[in-house]
Amino acid sequence: MQLKKEAFSGMVWVFIDYFLVKDVSFVGSIILDHLLMPSDFGIMYEQRLSQKIKNVSKKIK
Repeated sequence: MQLKKEAFSGMVWVFIDYFLVKDVSFVGSIILDHLLMPSDFGIMYEQRLSQKIKNVSKKIK
């Protein structure tokens, strides 16, 4: 019975972590959007996109 309780607790923490990271990332993007010029934000976005594509290609191999 203890294992089920610990598994459920771990699952709850994983969900909290997942959504918290998404929220912090979203808020950070909004702050950067207001601080940076549009061209600078575009450059950052292109870098993030290329990094994500690189990570996906690593997972495929």
